[in-house]
Amino acid sequence: MISGEIKRYIRDNNSVRISRSIKENAYKILSYIEKYSRNNGKEPTNANIAKALELTEYEVFNVKI
Repeated sequence: MISGEIKRYIRDNNSVRISRSIKENAYKILSYIEKYSRNNGKEPTNANIAKALELTEYEVFNVKI
């Protein structure tokens, strides 16, 4: 319970708040880029990532900045 309170304090008291959905998308995108790069020897385009993860290119672009 104490560790949960500490994590919540750290999460909620940052100067910049990032929504959970953006964090989840970022994790999915970074994981996909790593896997794709390992298998193909190059990074995927934003369009490839968006199609594979069923996101918009705008969502992918904002995470990769």
